[in-house]
Amino acid sequence: MNAFQQMINRPVTMDLHVKSILYPKNGSVRGFGAFSGIDSSGNIIHCSGFFPGLSAGMPVRVNGTYQVYKGSISEAGYLQIRADGFHILNFSSEEEIAQYLSGLNVPGCGPKTIEKIIAEYGLDTIREITDAPDRFVDRDIPGVWMSIRRSIRDAVTEEFFIPESYAFLIRTGFSDKTASDLADRFGRETESVFASDPYSFTLACPEIPFGMIDDILLKTGRYDAVSADRLASGILHVLRQDSFAGHVFSADFDVKSRVSSLLGLSKSANGSLRNVYRDAVGKLYVSRRAETDRDGNLYLYGRKNTERDIAAMLYALHLNPDANPYSSPGELFRETGLSFDQKKAVWNVFENPVSIITGGPGTGKSFITKIIYEAAEEAGFCCMAAAPTGRAARRLDSAIFGYCEIDDDFRPKTLHRLLRASDHEGDFRMNSGNRLPYDLLIIDESSMIDIDLAHALLSAVSPRTRIVFIGDENQLPPVGPGNFFADMIASECIPVTRLTQIFRQNSGSGIIINAERINSGEFPFCAGRFGLKDDDFFFFECGSETEITRILSGIPGELSLHYGIDPVRDVQVLTPVNIGSSGTGKLNLLLRERLNPKKPGADDYAIGNTTFRSGDKVMQTANDYSLMVYNGDIGYISSIEHEIISVFYPDYGRTVAYTRSQARHLTLAYAVTIHKAQGAETEAAVIVMDRSNAGNAVRKQFYTAVTRARKAVVLIGERTAFQNALSNRKAVSRNTRLADLIRMQFSV
Repeated sequence: MNAFQQMINRPVTMDLHVKSILYPKNGSVRGFGAFSGIDSSGNIIHCSGFFPGLSAGMPVRVNGTYQVYKGSISEAGYLQIRADGFHILNFSSEEEIAQYLSGLNVPGCGPKTIEKIIAEYGLDTIREITDAPDRFVDRDIPGVWMSIRRSIRDAVTEEFFIPESYAFLIRTGFSDKTASDLADRFGRETESVFASDPYSFTLACPEIPFGMIDDILLKTGRYDAVSADRLASGILHVLRQDSFAGHVFSADFDVKSRVSSLLGLSKSANGSLRNVYRDAVGKLYVSRRAETDRDGNLYLYGRKNTERDIAAMLYALHLNPDANPYSSPGELFRETGLSFDQKKAVWNVFENPVSIITGGPGTGKSFITKIIYEAAEEAGFCCMAAAPTGRAARRLDSAIFGYCEIDDDFRPKTLHRLLRASDHEGDFRMNSGNRLPYDLLIIDESSMIDIDLAHALLSAVSPRTRIVFIGDENQLPPVGPGNFFADMIASECIPVTRLTQIFRQNSGSGIIINAERINSGEFPFCAGRFGLKDDDFFFFECGSETEITRILSGIPGELSLHYGIDPVRDVQVLTPVNIGSSGTGKLNLLLRERLNPKKPGADDYAIGNTTFRSGDKVMQTANDYSLMVYNGDIGYISSIEHEIISVFYPDYGRTVAYTRSQARHLTLAYAVTIHKAQGAETEAAVIVMDRSNAGNAVRKQFYTAVTRARKAVVLIGERTAFQNALSNRKAVSRNTRLADLIRMQFSV
C-alpha cells in the first residue's frame, strides 16, 4: 500500500484560508459545497461537506477524513478532506479581512470603503460587526454611509452566524441537510428559537416533520414524555396549524385529541393527562402564546377578541347619524339607466353607513363601483377605493378612472398602503388614534379580507365614514384566518345587494355562462381543441401524469398564438394543491423548463429547496412590511447578482431587491394554488385536476379558478376529477363566531 492509499479515511483537523468556492458556483455555500483552501504551508487543499454560510476569504478549521476525489486510486485522482464539521476562526491579518469583505459583494463596499472600515477597527473589524452589529451601524465612519454600513452588517451577520448555528444543530442531533436548511433559514436566531420555541422549526420548514423535532427534544432530555412543557408545544403547534387553515379558534376537545395523537400519548393516561393538559394551557396563557374563552375554545394569543371588536366597530358605524346626501336620488338613477338591483345597491350605500354588494363575473360590480364613486364625489364626499392586493387595486383603478390622468394620492390603493403599514407585521400608522380622512370607502374583493386586516381597517375608519364592501360571496374564503365577508352577509344585519343580471357586453362569453353552470353544479360547455374564433372554454381530457405533462407543456404556447398573449405573464396555471403529480411543485418545474429554460453559462440560485433563475415568474408567500410586498403578489425576476434577487412587480410598477433571507418567502408562480390566485385576474387560466388532487377540490374552488380568467379557460385532467369538485358542495368551513357576534351587537 502506497502513501496515497494509507491516507484514505485517516482523521484530519486542519486550519485553512478559503481561497475559492468550487461548488455551488454562485460563490456562497448554503448547504453541501466544496472549496479550495490554503494551509499554513501555502498548499492548496480541497474540501467537501456541509458548509452553510461559507464564503471566500474566511479562515476556517475543518474536521473530517481524507477521501479520494475522482474515480479509483490512480494518477487521475487526488485526496480531499471530507468534512464532518467546521467553524470560523478569527482573522489573523487585515489582508484577510479585506479579502473577506470584498468577497461579500456588498454594493458600495469597494476597496476604498473597506480600507476606511479597517482603519477604524483594525483586526477587530469582523468581531465588532458580529458582537455589536447595531453599534457598528450607528457609529460614524468618515466616508462610509450608514446605508453601506447597514448592508455590510446584514451580509456579515447573515453569513457569519450560519456556521455557528449549523454546528449547534449538528451537536443537538439534527442531520447534515436539516441542520443546513435550518441554519440558513434562521441564521443568528437559531439557538434562541430552539431555546424558546423549537417546534416552530417545523412550521417554518414544512419539509421538517413535527416528529423529528419532538424525537430530538426527548432524546436530549429537553422534555419528559408527559410534561406540561411538551404538551404546551403540541397545543401551540395545533393552534398554528388551524390558524393557517383559516380557523379563528380551535375546539378544546379537538385540540386534546390531536395533541395526544401528535405526541403519541396513551389514552390509558387520560386521568393524569387532563391535569397536565390544563397546566400546559395555563403555561401558554402566562407566556402570552394562547388564550381561552368561556366555552373552553383555544385561540392564539391576541386573537380571542378580534371578532368581538369587529362586530362592535361595525355596530358603531351603523349608528352613524349622517343622512342621505341626495334630496332626490331618483335623478341619479334616471341619468345612468341602472337596473333595479343596481339602484338598490346605490341606495344602500348612501342610505346606510355600512353596506355590501355581491355578485358573480359580468354582473356589473366594476360599473356600479364607478357610479358610486362618481356620485359620492358629486355630492362633495372625499372618497377612496382600496383592495387587498396590488392586482385588485390596479383593476379597481381601471374601473373607476380608466385612462384618466389622476394624482397617485387619489388612486385606489392596496389596504396595506391605505393603512400605511410599518416595518413591523400587523402595525399600521393609520389606526384608532390616527383615522382615515375619507367620507366614503369602497373596498373591493372583500372576500379576501381576513379578520386581522378587517380589524386594522375598521380601527382606522372614522365613525362618520360610510363604507361599502364589494365582492363575490361564492369565492373562496381568505387565505388568512376568519371569513369576514361571508360572516357579515350571514349575520343578516348589514344591507346586502345581490347583483344577478349579466351586463358584460360579451355576455355570451363561455366563461361567464360556465361560471354560472359550475355554481349550479353543472359541467361546463367546452370545446375540445383550439381553432374556432369565438371559443374561450376548452377541456383536454387525459388521465395519466404523462399525458397531463405532455398536454400542459404546450398549452401556454397555444394560448399565446390563439389570443396574442404572453405565455408567462398572461397565462396562469391553477391547481387545488401544492403536492402530488399535479401539485404546484411539479407543475412549476415542468413549466419553468418550457417557458424559461436555463441559459448557457447562467447558474440557478438555490434557496432552500427552490432554485431561481433570471426571468422566473415568482410569488411572495408572506407579508414583508419592510419591502412593502405582500402575500400573493406576483412578480418577475429581473436579475440575480451578488446574492441579491431583483423582482419587478407590475402591480406596483417597481423593482424590489431581496436579500437571501428575504427571498425565502418567494416561490415559483408559473403554477399556483387556486386559493393563492383569489383576487387575481389573468388573460387565460389553465386548471389542472386529476385523481391525485380531486379529493381536495370543492365547487367553490372550481368556480373561483374559472372566474380568474378574462379571455380563456383551459381544463386539463380527468372528467371525474372535475365532476367530483362540482358535486362537492361542502362549504370551506371555518371556526368563526363573527356572524353571531354581529347579530348580538345589532340586537342590543
